[in-house]
Amino acid sequence: MAGTYLLDTAALIYLMSQEESVPPSVRRELADPKSEVFYSQISLWEIQMKYQLGKLPMTDEPAMVLPRELARYGFTHLGLTDAAIYGLSRLPLVHKDPFDRILIVQAKLTGSTLVSPDKNFSKYPVEVFW
Repeated sequence: MAGTYLLDTAALIYLMSQEESVPPSVRRELADPKSEVFYSQISLWEIQMKYQLGKLPMTDEPAMVLPRELARYGFTHLGLTDAAIYGLSRLPLVHKDPFDRILIVQAKLTGSTLVSPDKNFSKYPVEVFW
C-alpha cells in the first residue's frame, strides 16, 4: 500500500508506549520504507499538555522521551503552518477538539492519510487508516 501518513496523537502515544495495541497491518504499513510517516508538532504540544495535567503518565518528561522515540521510528516532523491554521475555517464543526481539528487540516494539506483509532475522524472529509 505504501503512502503518506500523518499520525494523530493517540496513534503516536500507542506506538511509543503500547505498540502491541496498534493493529499489525498499521504497524507494517508505517514500517514500510516506501511509506512517508509524519508526526505533527501539534501532537507534541498535546502530549506535553496531557503530561503536565497528569493525564498521561510517562517514564520521563516528554522532552526526554519524545525525541528518542521519534528518532527510533524515523518519522518526519510536520510543523504548524499558517495555511493549517487558516484551513480550520473550512472544516465542519463536527466536534470541538482543537488538536484533532488541526491534525485533519494538516492531513488534507499534505495529502496524508490520518492514522488514528478515533472514530470521530470518519465524520470529517479525510481518509483514516487503523
